[in-house]
Amino acid sequence: MTLELHTEIIRTKQIDESKERGTHDRKEVFLNILISIRTLAKTIMRSLANQRNVSKNSIHMKLKLASSDLIQGSSFRLICSLDILIRMKNNYLIHLSVGILLLSVIVMNACSKNPDRPAAKTASDTAPAVSVKDVANDPWRAYVKPSKEELKKKLTPMQYKVTQEGGTEPPFRNEYADNKREGIYVDIVSGEPLFSSTDKFDSGTGWPSFTKPLEPGNIVEKEDRGVFTTKTEVRSKHADSHLGDVFRDGPKPGGLRYCMDSAALRFIPKEDFQKEGYGQYLKLFKK
Repeated sequence: MTLELHTEIIRTKQIDESKERGTHDRKEVFLNILISIRTLAKTIMRSLANQRNVSKNSIHMKLKLASSDLIQGSSFRLICSLDILIRMKNNYLIHLSVGILLLSVIVMNACSKNPDRPAAKTASDTAPAVSVKDVANDPWRAYVKPSKEELKKKLTPMQYKVTQEGGTEPPFRNEYADNKREGIYVDIVSGEPLFSSTDKFDSGTGWPSFTKPLEPGNIVEKEDRGVFTTKTEVRSKHADSHLGDVFRDGPKPGGLRYCMDSAALRFIPKEDFQKEGYGQYLKLFKK
């Protein structure tokens, strides 16, 4: 047998093997695509078949589980087939396979959203009904915060920046840092009592500082983690106004320093307590 004839036989054999391998690959690709389409349709139809006899939650869970199986099972076949299709350079089948994969992902994503989950409740939905007794014990419980537009009309720019946007006023150049009169400090927005001059001290920081709140129930503390430091923000409970921050470097025995912004406060002198509706705090200043 001549060398040329031997070479031709080998080349012919390789071509036949390549054609046979290509035919097998095409059959495998088509089979995987058909199985994926069949699985997608079958799982959805099976999940919805008994919708008249089962609850929506049951349908949702079945569809979710079926779609999960689809993603893990038949979609894996398609991913394996894509390698073959890329080598075959069959753009049509590549697009078809990718389309089925995307459809599977969409179905899975749709199932992850529970249609029967109730809508998130607002504060007004979850708040318990306010009774006359509750209002008597806590007159600020029924307080309704004004809208942003109303607050912008009522407050100065600095007051709005501090209470609504969490800003900070300049130290020393504010209204109450050096105030030494006897009285209480209330929220500039709601009027809820917050601090007393009996707990005020000179911290040297340039902001009004207190060792403790007058009404702890009107104070909400939130931890504020910064890049380098962690501090605790202080807000009013009913108006949700930003008031300032509390630090653990105050005088003993409590060791706390409530560093407040004057712009978040309104000072009520003790002689105006009765007129302003804060008569119950007169006892703090009786000698």
